[in-house]
Amino acid sequence: MNWIRFLRQYGPIARNDNMYDEAIQRAAKRGRLQPIKFEHPAEKKVLSLFQPSKEPTSVILTGTPGDGKTHLCRLVWQKLSGSTANLDEAYVQKEVVYPGGRSFTIHILKDLSEFAPQSGRGWDPAKAELLHKFCRAIFEPDSRDIFLLAANDGQLVEAWRRLNDDENVARARKLFETLLVENRESTPEARLQFFNLSQSHSSNIAFARKCRSWSSRRSELPHGPGRRSGYRGRENNFEGELVQQHLWWEFAREPT
Repeated sequence: MNWIRFLRQYGPIARNDNMYDEAIQRAAKRGRLQPIKFEHPAEKKVLSLFQPSKEPTSVILTGTPGDGKTHLCRLVWQKLSGSTANLDEAYVQKEVVYPGGRSFTIHILKDLSEFAPQSGRGWDPAKAELLHKFCRAIFEPDSRDIFLLAANDGQLVEAWRRLNDDENVARARKLFETLLVENRESTPEARLQFFNLSQSHSSNIAFARKCRSWSSRRSELPHGPGRRSGYRGRENNFEGELVQQHLWWEFAREPT
């Protein structure tokens, strides 16, 4: 019964928030269940950037709610810490030793909206200094600080507009705007990989991969997943849409 209840709540519908990784983890823990797991389309690429064999580089994940930003941050944290615990804090850090004895501090900000002050309030000095450190880290080739930062669309540039300006803050803000407008992942001037998950259509890519083995059954199905399930959520949602479509394909033959 717990499993059925969990599945019924799984998806981006107005009366729940289970499209968010945090809510999925909490609901699974309460029900003593394992959450449904699918590989995010950007998962391998993001995790590979934190391999000790790779040259250290900072990463920004941006996109709309439900695109998998927190999910990816949690996977990176679990990989670095060796723990299976959830990533509950807005900010964590970990010392990592790379080949040659080089030690780096990996900073993970899983949600900029939890870290930045509410509109009309000033920055906490320690938090503002951390973002200034991020700006220095992406432009200084010898920096020993590496960041993984996740932010919803619009919040990234807005947060940098509210930071006290200096040369690196202004450069970073201009860089973010350029990468967003031109839909690029990197630029030679910065040690930074930029993933705009809202432009990757992650749910469609993941669903296509997952359903290849079911392709022979599609011609038998009279209606699409959205009509059967009543789903009217955003098309880019990774967790919720993939589960809803997965379940529809599985149970489409059942009588209505």
